[in-house]
Amino acid sequence: MKKQKQISQGNMTVLCSLLVVLAAQLNVNLFVSEFKISLAVILFPLFYFLIEDFQVIRTTLLVAPGILLFRTAAELLRQVPLDQALAAYAPETVFYLIYGLLFWQLTKKVDFHHFDWRNFPFLAGIDLLSNVGELLVRPGIDPFNGQILAQIAIIALGRSVLAAALLGGLSLYGELSLQQDERERYKKLLLLISRMKGELIWMEKNTVAIEDTMTVSYQLYHQLKEENSPLAQRALTVAKDVHEIKKEYRLIMKGLSEALNKDVEEKGMWIGDILDILKESCVHLAQTQGKEVKLELSCRYDFYTDKHYYLMSILRNLMTNALEALEQGCAHLELEVDKTGEQICFSVKDDCGGIEKEYLDAIFLPSFSTKFSEETGEVNRGLGLALVQDMVTQELGGSISVQSDDGHTEFIIQIPAKRLEV
Repeated sequence: MKKQKQISQGNMTVLCSLLVVLAAQLNVNLFVSEFKISLAVILFPLFYFLIEDFQVIRTTLLVAPGILLFRTAAELLRQVPLDQALAAYAPETVFYLIYGLLFWQLTKKVDFHHFDWRNFPFLAGIDLLSNVGELLVRPGIDPFNGQILAQIAIIALGRSVLAAALLGGLSLYGELSLQQDERERYKKLLLLISRMKGELIWMEKNTVAIEDTMTVSYQLYHQLKEENSPLAQRALTVAKDVHEIKKEYRLIMKGLSEALNKDVEEKGMWIGDILDILKESCVHLAQTQGKEVKLELSCRYDFYTDKHYYLMSILRNLMTNALEALEQGCAHLELEVDKTGEQICFSVKDDCGGIEKEYLDAIFLPSFSTKFSEETGEVNRGLGLALVQDMVTQELGGSISVQSDDGHTEFIIQIPAKRLEV
């Protein structure tokens, strides 16, 4: 693996060097025809920014002779003697050698992987010094002539401005992309945690059922023991097994609860932001199910709450149930938030088929479900609405009601403002 990585770095160094050499062929003359000005040198900071392990020294040692080779070959094609071609363009190798060495030293002091405009003077400085170094070894030119120094200073500033602009633009683009990725991850994390917190509430309720089952098993054991039944020992075994299951169950709950409380900051959110996340989640869910949904949000009262996980879980459950009930066509969902007196009211409406009148009194009961697949025989576990009611009433101290008619259903939730608002 290490050898492969070294080979990969070598190929990258050769490629970068070749690109610099080719870019150097696009140039203009200054002072004399042999003094070539190109933008190739700005590729050094650009490559360093883009490539995590860019080899500055190796690239420099390939670029300097490479440019001389290309320049000399071009002159030979023009019937220029070899000695004249080498004499004319050998000084240019000094420029790239000095620039590469200075830039390499600069990278030890400045982090060009996260470019800062305050580094611009350093780029201009090493560019100017490299040009002066080339002029010192180039015969027939006075490197300390004021006019010449002014011209190479302008060239150094221009190239450095372009390099800095490219680096700044790439840096800004990277930051914006990272921020967007972080926002998407945060939205998904919020939805995940809201679901986990809802499941934890339901798991807590189920511990009561486990306790009752264990109690019944012990009672059955004592009864069978008094009757000298051979099944008494089995009843005792069941009671012990249920007890062990209860312990493991509580350990899992404790671990999940501690992880959520430790790793998630309970800062709270504005209800408007919660609705935006729910809208994205609802549209995405509909797409994964091959359905179409039109969702209308109306936030007439915006407020800041630290109960955002509960609200997300409650509202998402209601919208998910509506989408699952839709068999064909387009689902129209309306979600409204308002405040009436001391109560904050939530209304979730849909036209996804409605609920039969004989079921209205039972939909909040645990394990009640009308969702049955004739093809697979799978029955929905029926925890959604029971969990919603439990969170609304027990966790938030509110109330929930439902009305359904002619294929339309509306859930109305009222929660005391003092239980939600921070």
